[in-house]
Amino acid sequence: MMEEPAWVKVCRNCGHYKPQRKRRPRLTFDEILKLKDDNRLRSKRDRAIFHAFADAGVWAEYKEVCEEYAEICRERGIAKYAILLHWALNTYHRDKLAEVRKGMKLWEVNHHINSIKGDLKRAAEMLDALKAKEVAQ
Repeated sequence: MMEEPAWVKVCRNCGHYKPQRKRRPRLTFDEILKLKDDNRLRSKRDRAIFHAFADAGVWAEYKEVCEEYAEICRERGIAKYAILLHWALNTYHRDKLAEVRKGMKLWEVNHHINSIKGDLKRAAEMLDALKAKEVAQ
């Protein structure tokens, strides 16, 4: 008895065999969280998950800066702590990244990532200014 050959792609015009393209398997949630940067990520879903939940993502960096600033403010009793608390509790962009929908465009995901990066930049500037005042005193 002859075995049936495995399924192959055959051109309908010329009848020649065409090798199948090798597909890379889709990354799982845990594999995305283990990445160090987002260079390997191909889809908007992967980018959103990385920046919203991973330890190397933008949101994790933002929370570290906010915690460092909050600690300095608590030690000194600075009134600007309310501004940072607003930034730390303003999770709109992270929530949008966490719930990536099918109809969401890549530019929307990038917009939310860039918005968090902008907030991170402003928070880092405030932290640097606060540290500069500490050195001056």
